[in-house]
Order: sequence, then C-alpha cells, then structure tokens
Amino acid sequence: MATANGEVSFEVDGTRHTLRYGINELCRLEDRLDIDVTAIAQKMAAGLNMRTLRTIFACGLGGDVGDEAAGTIINGVGLQIAGELVGEAMQAAFPSAEGKAQKPVKKPAGTGSTS
Repeated sequence: MATANGEVSFEVDGTRHTLRYGINELCRLEDRLDIDVTAIAQKMAAGLNMRTLRTIFACGLGGDVGDEAAGTIINGVGLQIAGELVGEAMQAAFPSAEGKAQKPVKKPAGTGSTS
C-alpha cells in the first residue's frame, strides 16, 4: 500500500525496496524512454514490454539502481507483482487519477436577467 508521500515499499529476499515516482524519478523516466509522462501512462494502459517495465521499475527505485539490478528485483518479486507495484506507485504519484472527488467548480453568478 502506498504511503502518504507516494512511496510503495516491498521486500525481496529479505531486502526492503521502495518505488517512488516523484518529480526527479519522472524526469529520469521521460529522459530514458524519450516520451512524456502522458505517453508513459498510455503505454502502461496498453500493456508494457519487458524493457519498458524494467526501465520504469528502475527509475522508481532511484537513480543509483541500474536496469540489471531492477531486473533481478523484478525476478524476485515476479512480473505480475512488479507491474502491480508500478501501477500503485504511479497512482500514488498522481492521486487525482485514482478517482478521488475533486472540489466542484463554482459557476459565476449570473446577472439575473433571462432574455
């Protein structure tokens, strides 16, 4: 489950890991995939290939985690769980995307005439 600051923690072989998609991780991800966050979300909705999942996972783990290390962690947790963790962490990064109620927009008051 995501924490209030958008982190998702999990354990593999006794080691604790944390996925987080803050501004630095998202910028790194945009640079690595050469597409913007909106296109990344579209890719995630359509289904990810292995390289893209590994890249997204590595960026969420932090700047010092490379692709090979991220792949090893994915192997340890399993592909399905890895995808679910990425999805949960991404939703935590964009809480309005979770469908939380947003404040209604107030319409400006009219002039009172109905012509």
